[in-house]
Amino acid sequence: MDRAQGAEEADGIDGLTRWCVSKSAKVQTGSRCMLDYRWAQEVAAHATFTLDELKLAVEVAGSAGIPVAAHATSTEGARRAILAGVETIEHGDGLTPELFRLMKQHNTGPVSNVVRRGCERRAIRNWFSNRALEAGVTIASGSDVGVFAHGDNAREIEAMVNWGMPIIDALRSATSSMRACCTWEDKIGQVKTGLFADLIAGRRRANARRLGFAASAFCNERRRGLPK
Repeated sequence: MDRAQGAEEADGIDGLTRWCVSKSAKVQTGSRCMLDYRWAQEVAAHATFTLDELKLAVEVAGSAGIPVAAHATSTEGARRAILAGVETIEHGDGLTPELFRLMKQHNTGPVSNVVRRGCERRAIRNWFSNRALEAGVTIASGSDVGVFAHGDNAREIEAMVNWGMPIIDALRSATSSMRACCTWEDKIGQVKTGLFADLIAGRRRANARRLGFAASAFCNERRRGLPK
């Protein structure tokens, strides 16, 4: 069976078109673009695709009903991603208050990676508490899991609660908000007949990590039944 095998190179309008068409035939859940990276020996990341190239990728993928997610750590990479129409931006280290407002206008959701980036860093706390929350964007719970043990994703939910997000919103970031960001409204995120859903019962003041672990366990178990 011919399946998508991780990152591949794509360059220019023709190259991106071929890549998008090829991936659309193999992947039903979404495509991911690396919008910036370190050039040569530089430490800082810079944008790797032009805005026109990104718009093309989103347009071609959208023709097949496939959403596009963006990996972006630089400010310019994130700006181009938002204007191109991607669904989510992962990492988003360079997101500014202005870009968060732009995300709100374009209905683009940030995927949080606050645990990976270090909860002790004041700059990252400011990024989440004073920018993302204030902008009112739809936040999806990420984590970049792999830099810590798989199955421990609840640490991300716990960190978001500690930084000012109401616990119900933090749980939604891993369930119903994630559903919206992934455009999977007809598959997950609700307790409804025919959807991949379940109930988690807990006390009113339940610990965020315990609820998060339950949600993570549920997602890992259900993942086997999701479309390939």
